[in-house]
Amino acid sequence: MDISSLLFTIFAAIFYFQSTVCSNIDIQPFANSFDDFLKEHLKYDKIESELQKVKYIKRKADSAELVQTFKTNLETLFKEKEKILDGIKTSIENAKLNYTSSPTSNDFVQEFDYNNMRDEGSNKRVGFVDDFSTEFKVNLTHSFVQVPTNIYKFKQSVLQQVEWSQHVDNTFQQNYAKNSNLQYQYYGDSSGVFRIFPGNVMPVNEEADLFDCRRRIWYIQASTSPKDIVIVIDYSGSMIGNNIGIAKITTSSLIDTLQENDYFNVITINKDVTYLMPCVTHLIQATKENKEMFKNAVSKLTEPTSIVDVDFGMDEAFKIFNESKASARCNKAIMFVTDGIEGTYAGRASFERHNKDKKVRVFSYLVGRIKNPDQEALVKMACDNNGHFYSINTLGNVWDTVLDYLRVMSRPITHSLNEGSLKDEDIKTTFTSAYKDNAGFGMVMSASKSVFEKEKNSDGTTKYKHLIGVAGTDISLKNLSSLAPYSKLGVFGRGFVINNNGFVLTHPNFRQQKGYLPVPPNILIEDLEHCLDNSNHSVNLKENMLGKVDIDVSKEFSAYWNFDDNKKYVKTFNQYAHDKIVGTDFVAAVAVTDLDSHYLDIDISDPAMKQLFTEGVKALDAPVIEKPETPSNETNATSSWQPPKNFTYVEIAPWNYCPELEQYIQRHGVLKPITARQMYEVLSNSTISIDTLCKSTEELLNRLLVPAGAIDKIIKSEWTEKSGEFLDNLFIATSGGYQKMFAFTNKSQPFDRDVVRSKLFENVLSSAAKTDGSIDESIRMVFGTDPKDPHLDSNEPVEVTVTRPFWEQSVLAAVSGITMRSDKLNQQFITQSSYVSQKYKENNSSFVCAMIDDFGYIIASNQGNKYTGRFIGERVSSIIPYLNMTRKVIKDTQAECEVPDDDNSSANLLLTPAKLLVGCLSCLAKSVYWLTIQAAVLLVSLMQNQHEVSAGEHTKITVSCVKDVEYFRLNRTLIEAYGARMEDKTWDAFKCPGQCTGKNAPKFRIQVIPGTNVYLLEMSIGSDDSEACENKCFQDPYYPKREELRTPKAEWCVRNQQNATHYRKQPIAKCYNETSKFDHAHMCGRASMAIPSFATMGLLVLGAIWVLMQK
Repeated sequence: MDISSLLFTIFAAIFYFQSTVCSNIDIQPFANSFDDFLKEHLKYDKIESELQKVKYIKRKADSAELVQTFKTNLETLFKEKEKILDGIKTSIENAKLNYTSSPTSNDFVQEFDYNNMRDEGSNKRVGFVDDFSTEFKVNLTHSFVQVPTNIYKFKQSVLQQVEWSQHVDNTFQQNYAKNSNLQYQYYGDSSGVFRIFPGNVMPVNEEADLFDCRRRIWYIQASTSPKDIVIVIDYSGSMIGNNIGIAKITTSSLIDTLQENDYFNVITINKDVTYLMPCVTHLIQATKENKEMFKNAVSKLTEPTSIVDVDFGMDEAFKIFNESKASARCNKAIMFVTDGIEGTYAGRASFERHNKDKKVRVFSYLVGRIKNPDQEALVKMACDNNGHFYSINTLGNVWDTVLDYLRVMSRPITHSLNEGSLKDEDIKTTFTSAYKDNAGFGMVMSASKSVFEKEKNSDGTTKYKHLIGVAGTDISLKNLSSLAPYSKLGVFGRGFVINNNGFVLTHPNFRQQKGYLPVPPNILIEDLEHCLDNSNHSVNLKENMLGKVDIDVSKEFSAYWNFDDNKKYVKTFNQYAHDKIVGTDFVAAVAVTDLDSHYLDIDISDPAMKQLFTEGVKALDAPVIEKPETPSNETNATSSWQPPKNFTYVEIAPWNYCPELEQYIQRHGVLKPITARQMYEVLSNSTISIDTLCKSTEELLNRLLVPAGAIDKIIKSEWTEKSGEFLDNLFIATSGGYQKMFAFTNKSQPFDRDVVRSKLFENVLSSAAKTDGSIDESIRMVFGTDPKDPHLDSNEPVEVTVTRPFWEQSVLAAVSGITMRSDKLNQQFITQSSYVSQKYKENNSSFVCAMIDDFGYIIASNQGNKYTGRFIGERVSSIIPYLNMTRKVIKDTQAECEVPDDDNSSANLLLTPAKLLVGCLSCLAKSVYWLTIQAAVLLVSLMQNQHEVSAGEHTKITVSCVKDVEYFRLNRTLIEAYGARMEDKTWDAFKCPGQCTGKNAPKFRIQVIPGTNVYLLEMSIGSDDSEACENKCFQDPYYPKREELRTPKAEWCVRNQQNATHYRKQPIAKCYNETSKFDHAHMCGRASMAIPSFATMGLLVLGAIWVLMQK
């Protein structure tokens, strides 16, 4: 039977109608006809016959054993990173020591060109490679330097820093030579100069470069021990105008310097004390969301009034410290932001009552350009309490000045090193939470270590002076995830890592951040491993992972797993095991599900299996697609290039099949697991003994190659180009990680390399899963489509995939299938059904026949291509209550929401024209010098704001939020029972809005298509003369809800009350918080007065002119 005849039979069977209703379709012949169609083109019967010859061994997935494998792999990785950082740290400290001890080190340094990340012209003399990053070309022999915009790049101190720090390049290169999968290595100096290897040139854009390494979490986290901070803002009448503007920016900048092991709060004081967030009267953890909420509240402070009572305010700050149940339990500091205090040392009485031991440092910030400022009281306040005094005259002073307090709080580490209570090698590496890398490596984390300046004593020993910077390197979360033993964890089993705060570091459902998302969320593990029966089990599991023992913990419970772009779910019963990762604040865990409780090994002792192993090596061979090279002056030369038609793809899962193969493959950049082609080239080399080379991972390699060898000959001989008339591709994938696709169109691409954990396997296993956790092996065909965005009115076709599972001892051993475009299905239906009646044409609103999957998504219908891939309720919303679908609502704590028009939380306070205009006018009467600076910044901000408004017309800005996500699933058991008792032409009524009665009353029926995951849903809406009635059935399309819960101060307050005392573990690094015996008056900023240089003024003016020229 040819394709056209077969499809005619299929669709005639599905969509044949009698009179005004669908006939009683015999579902079994339809299922059989499509099975014949698959057999004709996929040759699944021959493929499965060969797979049945494989000697499979069913083995149990042991969670305790698997977590030890995961933990060991992670410990090895983290130790390697620590060793790399130790080398960078030593190199930097020695370079600085030798440079400062040189007799010429203080000489004037002539201006010289250096490799600058922001100056493309100065880098033409060095070469670049493009296989390190997807975003940037890099230089593998030199590091490049980035200097913050507010620092003159030829300033003497900058040139000196560039001169001595360039010696670290040797260390960078040696590290990279030993580990070609190493990502960026870098050093951030306390001066703001940033050095990175491999060197790269950042793309030029019109926005101001606001990057400053000292403001990055990896720098801050390594600089100081954890801290509790209370920021006290003077909100008296004298703060009106420019002063409150600078105070708000200073406060927001201080909040930005906090990381998730820190705690903080913000209060404003005049004659009263007001909590910035009234529902938070205690210390709150400095998570990303909490910091944004406070910064948003700070931005809305507008009208200072009354007089200030400093004693009253400081009493409240100490009350916050003393009464908070959760805290950093290490350093404490009060940050007082004010425009000055008249007269004597205000606040003395409060400090004498609460701070006699000087354990709480006080940092005072004098803001605004004030004639003859009375700063002595603020200086004494800081000096008497082991803090520091700062003067911030203008907006341009904020960035550098705010960051300096970190240097002060790092002093205890320096003194401990000199005392000998802390050894250099005992300084712990710190690890950040996850964030999106802008160099194309996806979600990453940073590892960093503090670097100190040393000086030589007269006796030849060395002394530590102070913190001079932080060394760091990046770790891809994809690299971390790849270390989990997914080859044995199966489709829904998973490995994950949490930190000491219970936040997720890596987890398969920890979503990749996309687009512009300024605040990626801190996700608690109980949000991703949420127990269905008792939410306390999830929380108790987390606390047990963090070391809490006095709790009743269950390591086995049911949870939902979301998949297919978060539109479907499956319920699994999970068994958890976990263990601490030595030398870090992390805990590794695995979850083995009831659907993946076993995996398939190979009995390689059988001689036939050894022969299949050899054939499997040949099965890795496939043509190589070579893209045309891009000329250096044509960046988009390959943008229109497409892969060829009738092309065979071969991929293997990104698993560690044979670590020893790494020595034969030269690569750069992020960890790129060995490809099928690379493995073929190595293993087919007759000089290499596979048995010896890959002994440690022999089992995994057998699972890959033996099944591949079994099916390869059949595929090569039976899959032909003639199937391309209606199909997009044919494919097969095994549980051992082998994937082969015959693509008939140039738009077909292989599935994810981790195909076992893609929706291909997820759809099959979830469709076959019974409520008791067993497998329904009668499911022989699984249909699926790419879901469409419900809010896009698109007629674009989607891919329809039909997958056939191969079960071995109730374990999913392989899947094979076809992919075809939905428009081909629908066009064939229109063509064939027109012979029966014109009523069945596309978009017929009187009769709706649709094949829908378990979750209510349309696979095929007579409603045209527009609705394929959409939820059935989008076409006929009134039918939903009558299908007896199970409805679930699951919280999505990683959702993205558009920023409301009135939400200015993402506004750049430094560049808000209205505020700067006030500042500019207030300075008019003071000095031309200050006016010029303010005007320059204002001009830059106006131009940038105009650009942002223009860009905003095309780009939506999103922020992290929480949504309730609605899912529907058909009850197969109920529908099968309904179909068994259904008589010919018996239909159930359902109601649409309006008065539809008699022959116009809507009717429906639904049947399970045997052996599949789909159902035939037939609906008679009404006759041709009932348009007014029938149209009401299509009113108000129903979309599964994605409802935003981010309201939000009230919602945020509720969640913070719930999480205020959530269990966390202290970081393993020792707390260094000694203050009293180390700090001296001359170190507290007694004569400090920050005044911007004429170079800074000139830089700002030139920047404004440049922006104008760009326009």
